[in-house]
Amino acid sequence: MPKVILNRTTDITRFCGNLSITDNLDSITVELSFTTAKNPQDRYITAARPVIVPGDKVDVIGDTRTLFSGIITEVSLSGEYKALDYGFYLSNNDVIIQFNKTSCATAIKQLCTKAGLPLGSLPGLPGTIDGLYIEKSVLEILQDIIDTATAAAGKNYFMRVRDNALNIYEYPQTLTFAKHKFEAGNEIDVTYALGSVDGSDSITDMRNNIIVVSEDNGTAKVLATAQNAAAVAKFGKLTKTVKKSSDEENPATKAANTLKELGNIKTTRSVGDMLGSEAVTAGVLLLFSSDKYDLTGAYLVKSVTHTFGAAHRMSLDLENAEAV
Repeated sequence: MPKVILNRTTDITRFCGNLSITDNLDSITVELSFTTAKNPQDRYITAARPVIVPGDKVDVIGDTRTLFSGIITEVSLSGEYKALDYGFYLSNNDVIIQFNKTSCATAIKQLCTKAGLPLGSLPGLPGTIDGLYIEKSVLEILQDIIDTATAAAGKNYFMRVRDNALNIYEYPQTLTFAKHKFEAGNEIDVTYALGSVDGSDSITDMRNNIIVVSEDNGTAKVLATAQNAAAVAKFGKLTKTVKKSSDEENPATKAANTLKELGNIKTTRSVGDMLGSEAVTAGVLLLFSSDKYDLTGAYLVKSVTHTFGAAHRMSLDLENAEAV
C-alpha cells in the first residue's frame, strides 16, 4: 500500500484503510477517500489514531510517483475522510476579469496572474475570447477559454493542478504502457488482465452533417458545411448547426473540426476490478487487444478509480480514441 503522509510530516499509513483515488476528466479535482478505525469506547484506539481535521494537507506516495496531493475537505464522525487535490481552489474562488479579443493562451496567463495561480504546462491554444466575467469562478472562466480553444483547434484539452501549478494538456496521441508490479517483482501489462467488462456502441450523439452560420440583424447566413457522405448513407442525415464565434474563426475549419468531433460511433467501455498500475491516470491512452470482451484498439481513460489494500486494483471508464 502507498504511504499516506499527513501535513507533510507524519506517516499515518498504518491507521488507514479503504484507500481509494478517483481521477475523472469531467472534474478538475482528483478525489481521495480513506477510513481510520474509530471506537469511542476503546481508549487505546482513541489515543493512538491521528487527529485529522478539515484543512489538513495529505499526500499519497506510491512506488513510482506521488499519487495524490491535496487537502482534507470532509471528516465524518465514523472515521471516513475525503480529500480533494488543489484543483479544489479553482472552483471555490471567484475573480473579476475582462478579455478584449484576447488570445486563449494569453487569457489563461492573465487569469492565472489574477488568481495568484502558478502556470505550468500550456500548449499553444488557438482562438480569441471576449467578455467581462463577474461572479464566475476561476474554473468556470477557464472552461470557457478551453471550450473556445477546442472549437478553434478541433482538439480536446483537459486541466489538472499538479506540482502546485495549473497545467493544460491536449488529449494524448501516444500510448501509455501500464504495468502492474507484483510483490515478487515480476510485472504484467494490465491490459492483458481484465476484470469485468461492460459498455455500449452508440450513434445517439453522432452528427454527420455540419452547417456553420453567422447571424446579422436577425438573418442567418451559411458560411461553410462539412459532411461525411458514407455516414449519411448508412445512418441517415444527422445535422448540427453551429454559429461562428469570432471574427478570426475560419468557418471551414470549424465545420471540419465539429464533424471530426461528432461524426463517429461513440464506443464506451467500463472495466472493473482489474490489476492496478500507477501509470494510469485520467487522460492517458491504453491499447487493448481483447476480442473476447470486444475491447480492441486505443482507448482514452475517461475515469479511473484506484483502490489499495491487499493488492492494488482499479476500475476504468474508457472511450474509443477516434471519438475524442
